[in-house]
Amino acid sequence: MSVEFEQNNDFKRSSNYGQSSSGMSKFLIKNGLAKDTDQSNIILMSVCILIFIVTSIVLYNTFKSSSSDTNNPNTPIIKNYMDQGLKGKALLDRIKQDRASGLIK
Repeated sequence: MSVEFEQNNDFKRSSNYGQSSSGMSKFLIKNGLAKDTDQSNIILMSVCILIFIVTSIVLYNTFKSSSSDTNNPNTPIIKNYMDQGLKGKALLDRIKQDRASGLIK
């Protein structure tokens, strides 16, 4: 049993490796926001960087404000209850009781 290979090297490359514009680049050029594809790529990269910066700021502020309990006036009272050994349902019941009596908000 033998395997034979043909030495036919007449294959054609059908891929076009030239520069082509994307849909967003064509949109920017068509509306006069960019003169050519290089300028439209710069605009698109700037928009991506701006979106990344805004997203980072929003996420930072979201997690920063949710992790700090300094704005809650009841935090020292609740920490005092936890220091007394109250946990779980007992802690929640004590908070409900003090909230009903007006001790905490």
